[in-house]
Amino acid sequence: MRSLVFALSLMVLAGCASSPVPEAPVLAQGEEASGHCRRFEIVYRAKLSALPAGAPFRAWIPVPTSNAYQTIGPVKIELDWKGTIEHRYTKESRWGNRVLYLEGYSDVPEGTVTLRYQVERAERSQDLTTLPEGELGSSERSRSLAPTSRVVVSPQIKREAEAIAGADGSLLVAEGAYDHVAAQMIYDKTGVGWGQGDSHYACEVGKGNCTDYHAYFMALCMARGVPTQFEIGLFGPYESRPDEVYELGGYHCWAEFWAGDWVPVDISEGDKVGIRYLGRQTPNRVTLSRGRDLVLEPAQAGPPLNYFVDPYVEVAGAPHAGVSKQATWRDLP
Repeated sequence: MRSLVFALSLMVLAGCASSPVPEAPVLAQGEEASGHCRRFEIVYRAKLSALPAGAPFRAWIPVPTSNAYQTIGPVKIELDWKGTIEHRYTKESRWGNRVLYLEGYSDVPEGTVTLRYQVERAERSQDLTTLPEGELGSSERSRSLAPTSRVVVSPQIKREAEAIAGADGSLLVAEGAYDHVAAQMIYDKTGVGWGQGDSHYACEVGKGNCTDYHAYFMALCMARGVPTQFEIGLFGPYESRPDEVYELGGYHCWAEFWAGDWVPVDISEGDKVGIRYLGRQTPNRVTLSRGRDLVLEPAQAGPPLNYFVDPYVEVAGAPHAGVSKQATWRDLP
């Protein structure tokens, strides 16, 4: 099988790379030093299987972008493929997510696409007593208040949102929503329905994973007119593990709300480790995409994606189930 290696560079924006990364202190589970940065390498491997020989396929893979809290180094793409394949970067239009788009066909049932990149991620920590008085633009506000197929203001959520303490002010509403979700939810990945980020399910059942926690939070905020945003990506170990290749789980997600500035929350992780992550997110993560109900670029034939963290593949114009993801994390000096 031929192995084709392509190295492409992404623009590196300002982040925590401008100053040396301090050694991580010894901390309790879930704790990070204030202002801490993490530097690590991600290897993201997408395996396509059960491909019909000669049938045309299309694949979309999330690629992280640099922002104020993470700096993404050059991305190296490795294609282990037998057949014809072309690839290029595209950008999803609604949230600006970067996508590696591939199309072609395979001579054999399996092929692998591997992405390697280095990340520097800063801790997000915000003083909630000194928030600015910024204003969202009308289009961003509209986008951040719009319901999605699974985040909606049901009658029950509307009643709960109205009962949340804090009659005025986005910060008070969001604080009340955070505490309400933390009190009502337990982190439990059993049964049927969890993991879809369904606000109605989370409200009714009171358990689930990070997608369910944050869908519930976002719906409560939406009911009170507080804009929110959803992010999803990969989540590494709290403590630095030099020279160890750490096998990552499927994904982790978190959110932010607007209160004169974007304020981060991580309710499910805070619930798991017993820390109130309101106005704070630890740096052991990398954002792969933002938003829900995503139409990729070029547009997929199937329905909008609930969220975008795994590879998405279509064969002969139909969604293809034969795709899996494996990702690893390695701390860097």
